[in-house]
Amino acid sequence: MTKNPPQGAAMDNSQHTRPLGCNYEAPTFGARYPDGSCYEGYMWDLDSCDEPGGPLRHGGDQPCPWCNTVEFIEWHGIPMSGNAHQRRTVRRRLVKKIKAWAEARSSFRPAGIAAATGSTHE
Repeated sequence: MTKNPPQGAAMDNSQHTRPLGCNYEAPTFGARYPDGSCYEGYMWDLDSCDEPGGPLRHGGDQPCPWCNTVEFIEWHGIPMSGNAHQRRTVRRRLVKKIKAWAEARSSFRPAGIAAATGSTHE
């Protein structure tokens, strides 16, 4: 049986979701230099604007491997088999590996990395 909120109380689920987006930049769109940047959880091609400071015209469909890791796994179609517990275990391991991989190739320290790794230095 599910509990209903008290009469007159508004349900606020905003505390359960966190905004996506970090300062992750890395080689993403085929270059050997950081040509992709995260904006609201998705990677955008930094080479796709016509003028400095202009709008980015390419990207937005690939999830960021740092702040949108679970969707990044699904987007790449990494197969997971087994029951729900086994799939969760595999997903947790993949998230740790992908975050380590993303951190190693990022040109900037992604936002939230100190909190995620327990590091106190910048």
